[in-house]
Amino acid sequence: MQYTLGIDLGTSGAKAALMDTRGFTLVSLAMREYDNAAQQPSAMLWDAVSEAVREAVAGFDPRDIRGIGLSAQMHGAALYDASGAVIEPIINWKDKRCDAPLAKYGGCTTIEEVTRRLAGLDLNDLGVDKLASGYLGMTLFHLMENEPAIFERVRHAVFPGDFIRGQLLGHPDYATDPTNAFGAGIFNARLGAWHDEVIQRLGLPRSILPVVHPSTQIAGAVPAGVARKLGLADGTPVVFGGGDNQVSLLGNGLVSQNSPALINIGTAAQISQVAASYAKLPGIDTRNFFEGQFAFVGPSFGGGHNFAALRLALQKREGRAISYAEMNEAASRVAPGADGLVYHIATRRQPNRPDGFEGRLDLTDIGHQSRAVMEGVLLDLRQMRPAASAGGAGFLAGSGKGLQNSAVWAQMAADMFGQPIKITNFENAVWGAAVLAALGVGLISNAQEATSAICYTQEFAPNPALVERYR
Repeated sequence: MQYTLGIDLGTSGAKAALMDTRGFTLVSLAMREYDNAAQQPSAMLWDAVSEAVREAVAGFDPRDIRGIGLSAQMHGAALYDASGAVIEPIINWKDKRCDAPLAKYGGCTTIEEVTRRLAGLDLNDLGVDKLASGYLGMTLFHLMENEPAIFERVRHAVFPGDFIRGQLLGHPDYATDPTNAFGAGIFNARLGAWHDEVIQRLGLPRSILPVVHPSTQIAGAVPAGVARKLGLADGTPVVFGGGDNQVSLLGNGLVSQNSPALINIGTAAQISQVAASYAKLPGIDTRNFFEGQFAFVGPSFGGGHNFAALRLALQKREGRAISYAEMNEAASRVAPGADGLVYHIATRRQPNRPDGFEGRLDLTDIGHQSRAVMEGVLLDLRQMRPAASAGGAGFLAGSGKGLQNSAVWAQMAADMFGQPIKITNFENAVWGAAVLAALGVGLISNAQEATSAICYTQEFAPNPALVERYR
């Protein structure tokens, strides 16, 4: 028996799962939820991971668990002082302090001041479409300029997943991998190294940034004390792991430019495609991927949160509970185009444009409004389609609760994109983390060995008439 353990540190919870490397299936899965605030106590995160791991490995021989891989929320910051203690709390991607005015600079925001300092530099190699609050580089600059007492204590800055890896290793690990480093906003994604010119312009000390290692490289081993606490064997190898976006792409079967593009509708929404070489496309992130590849990621400002907001508004208006199932069923009875009711969302091109309905505003029933929101989310992703073609697979992969739980939304995606949509029914990020562990410890030689075993449990074929209607 040979298993690998995958751990996924999310914004609102932690997951742990064992993967049987004979068939690349998850044989156990445990989850622990926690407060998803923008600032989180390190003990809360580690306790949740510990509990999930103990549950996931219970009943298995620890000696059969050959390695551990990590997936974790991106962009955040875990800061350490000179003694190796965490400077609480851990900051995640939801932190918006960099959007607040800085009196020191005449009331402009941290992001605006960063943009001013970087004016004139060619920033295409950063890979990011737009610098944003919550990115590690922006958070560090804000602390340096606005909270110097805290910044003076910082000796090392890593990402939230790196903190968890350090806990597994029994000591702080001031290192990361390229997929996480990308999310700092100060990383040269093309070269896979810190962007020294950007860092110098911002005045950040280079010494506090983590050393960057390949995602599948072994970072160390679990020591005896930690192993006993978690139900693992002393000396179990731990690989560096990666950011949850890229690990989820792997978990959906994306391994090369010939893989399908991925449409994800979770709380947010993205369309992604693996690329063999670096290129910077307007409105698209070019993120570091595995094995020296890159991922084009079109991040939408829309997603499942728009559907959730509509549900709350409908419940308030109707004065009763309304389920997602009811919204889906009502939307299925409305024709494509929602009879002229359109839902638009803010975009990176128009960030100040509020989400909302336009067109046939007299159509206020549940079905028309639900269908319009679903179409609005997909239409925004459709605009980014040229940057993420279907690859050579002949179908699109679908993920996220929006597509996994709604056949109506998934069929709509197939019709709007004009290609079959195939959807998995397992936890993609934690599965991808387990695959990274298998690669790192040599149980497999390439990711294709694992992804070729992925079974898509739902498939939606496009309706030719509706494809033309949406076009």
